[in-house]
Amino acid sequence: MPPQVPTAKNVLSVLRYVASQGGPVGATAILRDTGLPRSTTYHLLTAVIDDGFVVHLPEERKYALGVTAHELGTGYSRQAPLQRIARFPMAQLVARTKRTAHLAVMHGREVIYVIEEQAKRQTDLVTDAGVRLPAHLTASGRAMLAAMSAAQLAALYPGPEAFPTRYENGVHSVEALNELLARTVQLEELAERWLPEVRRCADEISRRLRPSS
Repeated sequence: MPPQVPTAKNVLSVLRYVASQGGPVGATAILRDTGLPRSTTYHLLTAVIDDGFVVHLPEERKYALGVTAHELGTGYSRQAPLQRIARFPMAQLVARTKRTAHLAVMHGREVIYVIEEQAKRQTDLVTDAGVRLPAHLTASGRAMLAAMSAAQLAALYPGPEAFPTRYENGVHSVEALNELLARTVQLEELAERWLPEVRRCADEISRRLRPSS
């Protein structure tokens, strides 16, 4: 491994950690949770501050993402790489199943719809690209929630306030959500006719997302 690669990985560890926090974070927390040496961490923070990826808030003695990090995020939105990568496998899935399909990703407690491929003579859905909906109120969201551990679900849904409703429908507790997800798994088993094609599409998208070795 080239000598600069560990340094690059350390920079990314710091950036990922700062980005994953709910607000500005102190150096002590960065040191503790990334496991990097103190001197290394401060050198890396200085470098990413110089390049605008992170800003130092001296009054709070904390660090937050900077303008350059925002530019990276908006650049991702402009280039839409996930949509481009997934477009062809999704089109193949629709051609094979003759059913409308969409690709969604989890973001916190919401699902964001990335692509919708409309099949001929199929009813229009409300899942246009960019639409965000509470995960527990959508079939695609419940499918992803059903794959999570109990600890993940409890962290995502700590109380009743985490369960927004739509038209007075929906669950209001983790216990009720678990019951709903159990029924979701049963429905997936009933849909076995389509699952191999869906898995084939998902595997192809995952393969395209992996970096070339």
